[in-house]
Amino acid sequence: MDARVIPLAELTAAQTAAWAELSEHALEPNPFFEPSFVLSAARRLSPGVKPAIVLVSSGSKVTACLPVLFESRWRSAPLRCVTTRPTLSAQLNRTGLGTPLVDRECATDALGALIDVVREHGGRDGASLLALEVFGPGGPVEYHLTEALADRGMRACRYEAWTRSMVIRRDEPTYMEEVSSPRHRRELARRRRRIGEELGGELELVDRSGDPLALEQLLALEAVRGRAADERVDGVGEEWFRELCSRFNDLGRLRVLSLEANGRPAAMACYLLAADGMFCRRISYEPSVARHSPGLHLDVAVIERFHSDLAMSWMDSCNLPEDSTTWSMWPDRREVSTLLVPLRRGTGDIAVRTLKALHVAKQRLRKYQR
Repeated sequence: MDARVIPLAELTAAQTAAWAELSEHALEPNPFFEPSFVLSAARRLSPGVKPAIVLVSSGSKVTACLPVLFESRWRSAPLRCVTTRPTLSAQLNRTGLGTPLVDRECATDALGALIDVVREHGGRDGASLLALEVFGPGGPVEYHLTEALADRGMRACRYEAWTRSMVIRRDEPTYMEEVSSPRHRRELARRRRRIGEELGGELELVDRSGDPLALEQLLALEAVRGRAADERVDGVGEEWFRELCSRFNDLGRLRVLSLEANGRPAAMACYLLAADGMFCRRISYEPSVARHSPGLHLDVAVIERFHSDLAMSWMDSCNLPEDSTTWSMWPDRREVSTLLVPLRRGTGDIAVRTLKALHVAKQRLRKYQR
């Protein structure tokens, strides 16, 4: 297999098309590493940030892809590294999904070639480690990555791990019963009626996908709340968000859902579709009804719609660890983690072990201080 590290600015149209084709049948879907997402995000980065793409190919077919950054530090540690972050934003390291795109027919070989070229290129740059941020463990990609690393006498270190909310399809719509008591559901129904009364009608979930005004309404709700360019949401602000939505809408893979009454939104959310799943990208609500928890009602309505759509098997909230209570109506959890792969024997291994030990010590100290 041919493996190369290509500056994103030098990627050809043919390479981009082959990358997009891989995205459609990857072993694990990940819209955050598709061309539509990465190319949009990269154009909004500062001039000094130069992302690259690791492409592994067999003939004209791309078999693995990983967007990377070559940096002089990893978080607060003064260690040269190769790192990969969804959105490519230096401010974010816990949102999106950082699982590489890999062809299902040759996953171990493709990931092995990817590791080899990252080691070679990173070695010339003096990098000690590869940091896979927001990696999705427990799936087939991790299995094949472990196999590829073992073939080379290497292994990844799980630096940290956390969980985030998701929904997995059931045979029966028992989602609400699993996360709430009858009393809580009665209270939610009362609050839902109050929102409808204040907005002048009965609440209903409306699919606003393809409606350009819907995105502007969502952004306007955030502007009212003082979050118009909140980097915790997408890393680079409103213009990038508009471009991203336009690209995924053209692919037929954007969902904008609005819980509204009398044409007035109580809460809105934007989702990216990938294979048989949905990733929540952005959510906001009307501040005037905030006391009635409109976001919770939107969650309930979206889950009901999800269950009725037999093409969908799961939804991922992409929530940050500190936002876990915001997604209390989502009954399931998935683990995401940061994996560190030493790129240099000796110094790389020492660096990874030291970082892990310092992280464990810091976590213990925080737990003790509570």
